[in-house]
This record gives sequence, structure tokens and C-alpha cells, in this order.
Amino acid sequence: MKIAILGAMEPEVKAYGHMHKHGHEVYVGYTGVGKTAAAMNTQRVISEFKPDAIIFSGVGGALELGLEIGELGIVDAAIDCEMDVQSWDKSYQRGEIPFTHERVFRSDKKLIDLAIEASEDTFDAYSATGSQFLDAESKY
Repeated sequence: MKIAILGAMEPEVKAYGHMHKHGHEVYVGYTGVGKTAAAMNTQRVISEFKPDAIIFSGVGGALELGLEIGELGIVDAAIDCEMDVQSWDKSYQRGEIPFTHERVFRSDKKLIDLAIEASEDTFDAYSATGSQFLDAESKY
């Protein structure tokens, strides 16, 4: 199995370079910061490496108050919190990608289960991706 482990910045994935691969071909790399860089470089990895699975690892933080550094959130769904075309067409919900009828993007259930099995200290997480840096007080 070919697995790509990606993160936005080198420090987020540096530790994975020495991991035991259990017979899998593992590519570790970083995409750069922001949705455009992430999309562009993830597509490059898909085109060149043709992975069976992609795992994105990051230290971007969380909006949930009370979480401590090192707690591991397993993202089962993501939304583009900045996508909002309602001024153009009121029939769209915030986060809905025009012409796709897609708003929430689900993670692969098998990968989620494997991640939960691999670590005892995890919590369910939801990714609100965007190009703004948010905190718990942000209105999104």
C-alpha cells in the first residue's frame, strides 16, 4: 500500500520521516500554508506518487476551549468555512461548493478507524478549513 503523509509545514511532518513503515511505501512531505498551496501540492503528490491513502497531519490548533497541546483530533468531516456565495445565490448554504451540491466532505471511515486504534488519546474533530487564522472568539 502507498501512503502519503502530508502537512502544511516541514515541522508538522518531520517526525514521520523515521517511522516504521510496516511494509508500506510511505511518502512524507509538506504542502505549504493555505488552501491553494495544499491543493496544488497534494495534487502533485497524487499525480506522481499515486497513493492509496493520504493522511494530513497538522498542528493548526482547535477552536474548542480546554484542549491541551498534544491532544489528537481525528477529523471525520471538513467544510470550507470561507465559501459563501449567498450574496450571489441564496439557495446555497454557507460552505457549499457551487455547482457540486457538496458542503461537508467526509474522511475515509477505514482510515478514521485505524487512527483511533493506533492511539488511545483521540477525540472526534471537525475541520473548518479556510485561509483565515481563527480563534475561539471568531465568528465563522
